[in-house]
Amino acid sequence: MNKTIKTIAVIGGGTAGWLSAAIIASYHQGKNGDGLKVM
Repeated sequence: MNKTIKTIAVIGGGTAGWLSAAIIASYHQGKNGDGLKVM
């Protein structure tokens, strides 16, 4: 079974949470326009 991840939820608003969300979003934004959403 091979499902594509479309949404990632980062729980926590501290520095680690914001950095994780920013890194994930920037990495996937540059790769392709597959609609990955980081919340």
